[in-house]
Amino acid sequence: MTLSIKTLAASAALALAALSGAAQAASLVTFGNPWGQKTGTIDASMNAALGAGTWNDIMSPADAATVTGDSFLYFEGGDGTTNAMESFLDANGAALLDFLTGGGHIFINAAPNVGNGFSFGGLTLNYGDGYCGSGCNAVDPAHPIFAGAGTSFGGSSFSHGTVSGGTALITDSRSGKALLAELSVGEGMLFMGSMTTTNFHRGGDPRALRANILTYAADGAALAQTPQVPLPAALPLLAAGLGGLTLVRARRKAA
Repeated sequence: MTLSIKTLAASAALALAALSGAAQAASLVTFGNPWGQKTGTIDASMNAALGAGTWNDIMSPADAATVTGDSFLYFEGGDGTTNAMESFLDANGAALLDFLTGGGHIFINAAPNVGNGFSFGGLTLNYGDGYCGSGCNAVDPAHPIFAGAGTSFGGSSFSHGTVSGGTALITDSRSGKALLAELSVGEGMLFMGSMTTTNFHRGGDPRALRANILTYAADGAALAQTPQVPLPAALPLLAAGLGGLTLVRARRKAA
């Protein structure tokens, strides 16, 4: 099934209103097998957050050329897959921006072992900006992503790099820099993290934290809590030459 980006953007507000715990219109997009954890922790986090069988599993975005989901997109590009994710974001930036401004939600996460970082939608992932192995702390302990998960985290590497822009949700206590941030873009919400997969994490309940992040990013809660900001001035340039972009709906993952 294919949908035009205009059709998706126009219906995003209605789709967001229909979102509720167990049945999210969502897609996970991976670029290979980040950290060897595609099935072990990444898929498991999506199942814990949204429910098995309720989200689309897109494992070949380069072959599909263009891709998006219904209301929520999670892009995971950790370890050696970060450059492939960056290339995809660059090539499809205009469509993804339309998705955001129309009310969609996107979570981009990568703990890079390659590349030099990247920017998208007003947030920047900085690679080589330090590793957080302890003292990776909640900015607001009362925030819903920390419910039942704890507020201080660590591990062999909780994150690679930092995030600039937006509102910080988790920071490295040594530097004060963000490891997870959110930003309102048009009518939608963008989230960016530099976190490794949960098998590297210690302290609190790492699986609960990641599931909470995904649930929060998907269900629209951020729209009521973060002031809306204007689109970065440079972003409209992404639209050049990308008219007629279509959305390729991946097969729904079996429960």
